[in-house]
Amino acid sequence: MIKKNVFNNAVGIGKFNPAILNLNFLKENKIFIPKEEVSKPTITPVMTHLKYDDIEFFLDLNRFQITQKNIGDDFKDDVVKIMYNYLKILQYTPINIVGINFVSKVDIENSENLIKKLENNENILDVLGVKEYIYDSKIRKNEKGFEYLNWDIETIQTAGNNLTKRINIMKQDKDKYRINYNIEIKDVKDFKNLIFFIDNFVTLKDEYNKIINNFFGD
Repeated sequence: MIKKNVFNNAVGIGKFNPAILNLNFLKENKIFIPKEEVSKPTITPVMTHLKYDDIEFFLDLNRFQITQKNIGDDFKDDVVKIMYNYLKILQYTPINIVGINFVSKVDIENSENLIKKLENNENILDVLGVKEYIYDSKIRKNEKGFEYLNWDIETIQTAGNNLTKRINIMKQDKDKYRINYNIEIKDVKDFKNLIFFIDNFVTLKDEYNKIINNFFGD
């Protein structure tokens, strides 16, 4: 198995003012101070896109996303802390959902073992540490039979628990896959729910690596 981390990001869904997000605002409030600007910023009344070093900001009227690329072998919690500090300044911003994503690419020698593990109910329950989940897959049929193209596995919310975890595995080529592990909290009241991701970042990252090793390992 060859694993390459692509990016991780923090995402907020709510109601935002994109015109506020700019480099001066980030610097003056000590939220983020970049080393260099990678591309010219796009700032409009309905959308802002900033790209500095390995950190990228995207903000429109309903979605706030901060992405960190070029992360090497280990994911970092920089993006969650940046988003938390930004929304702490604008603490009355309406927020509905907050979440994070870990995204990697994995090459394996043979997909048969992966398919067996993804068809094994007990294995999925064990690796997710849950009692039930929602499962969906896409299959392409041809004259040779069929092949899996995509899997979606999502945990089920329980009473008093607004935390959802979702795994998406997408086949990109023969024995080459793209994996996205999404963890989000729904029905939040404000930005303070981001503290959960800061306090539990290492645990969630370890969960993700456990999933990768289970599904794609020998």
